[in-house]
Parts: sequence; C-alpha cells; structure tokens
Amino acid sequence: METDSECYRATHLRMNKDSGLRLFLVGACLLMGTLVEAAPAPYWRVVVEDPDGLAKGQVFEVSASRKVVGVLPALFEAPTDERPTLSITSIHGLSALTTLTRQDDGFKPGTVTMFGCWSSASAGAKAISAELSSRRDDSSASVEAFTFTLRKSEKRCREAGGMGVPEKKAMFTFTSEPQESELVIANPGSGKTVRGKVPFPATLHFECDDQRSAIFKRDGYLDCVLQINFKCASGDSERHVLVNGSRHALVLAGEPSDPPELKCMLVKLPEPRTTR
Repeated sequence: METDSECYRATHLRMNKDSGLRLFLVGACLLMGTLVEAAPAPYWRVVVEDPDGLAKGQVFEVSASRKVVGVLPALFEAPTDERPTLSITSIHGLSALTTLTRQDDGFKPGTVTMFGCWSSASAGAKAISAELSSRRDDSSASVEAFTFTLRKSEKRCREAGGMGVPEKKAMFTFTSEPQESELVIANPGSGKTVRGKVPFPATLHFECDDQRSAIFKRDGYLDCVLQINFKCASGDSERHVLVNGSRHALVLAGEPSDPPELKCMLVKLPEPRTTR
C-alpha cells in the first residue's frame, strides 16, 4: 500500500501524460489519506488529569479488556474487540472503569464508574467522579490518547478498607531489552510502589496465588508487562512463579539461592506510515 507521499510522487510522474488521469489519481490520494486518518489508531496512550490533586502521588495500573497493559502514563497496543473495557486502578483504592464502543473512526468512550474518596474537614469523605475523553495524539497519528479527568463530587462515599501486608517475600532481578528502562510495580502487596532503573533487584511481598504486574517503561516504546503468578499452595517443594506462562524458581528473601532473572522485551513505537 502506498503512503501519501509515495502516492503523490507517483501522481506527478504521470501528470504530463494524461491530465484526466492526473485528476483521478489526486482524488484517489486524497481519499486514501482521509481513510488512513479516519481509521482507529493501532496504539493507545492513557493519562490522568487531576486538577484538584485528588490522587496526588498515586500510581495507576491500566487494564484493557481485563488485561494489565501498562502503568500511567501508559502506551500500548489497542485492543481488538468491538466493546473493550478500559480501567485504571491505584494501590490506594481509587479506580475507574468504562466500556468503549468501536466506530469507523475510533472508539466512543462510555460512562465512567469511579470508586474512591476525597476528604473534607467539614463534610467528611466525598466521592470522586471521572470523565473520559479521547483524541488523536498530536505527536503521532497512530496513537489515540485517552484522558481520565478526576473531579470532586458532593455524593457521599464509603472509605476503602486498608490493605494488609503479606508476610512472604520473594526476590527477583528484573532486566529488559533494551536496557535502562524504568521498572514500575504498582501493587507489590506492601502498599508501596517498587520503582527503579533496570537491571533492578526487587523484593516483593506476596501470598500464595497472588499476582503482580511488573511494568517496564521507556520513552518511544510500548509498555512491557510481565505478569507474575505466585504458586506455592502445594508446599515448598512445588513452589514456583509463572511469568507470562513460563515457570521460574520462587526464591524467598534470606535464602542462599540466586534470585531468578525476569526479562521483558520492549517494542519500539513504530513510525507513522503517513504524515499529514
């Protein structure tokens, strides 16, 4: 398939031979460019705007169609289903969920369901509301940008319960290709966020059958996610972790064994095929 620039070059090569053909080709190029721009973007970027500081300092995991795809600000491949869900979740109890509808030129955001509270000294805990908007990203025609905007609400809100800290601790060494990516684990089980430049040794709190998402970020690359599933309910002899389906040793903190190396292969965001 010709890009816009290739199409116009081909048109001008033929323009002196047949003026009627030239007009037809120019029209075809314009139509093709319109179709390329109108098609749904193959990549999504998700961000949060928080003008009142309701979620200041919080880290949000992003899920599309019930699969963790990144951490805010997230950049990932767009889901392929007709009505994908999109959600953001923080370790402090804030979350937002919506269902989008596929259209010819993109996805239409639906109503956002928001869970979370902000506190007022005079009125107590109040709910937080969220709106979702979308637009084609200014920096890349292949990226659709979705923005959750958090607002104060006067509706009453029930405070989220506290998070217990699991006693078990597992050790890992995280690496990536290319190196020097940033590792973010938004919910390590301790109520804190693990963050650092790889290669990065990390200790994660967990319970058997727990799940953690290790997310690697680098400018110009899609978020890379390692899904870590802790399997130890059958006894110490059977304990292990499944990382994106591959089995690795589960090494507890304080044990003499070397921790397993978990590596993520980052994918560079492709250059857009057309520029308008």
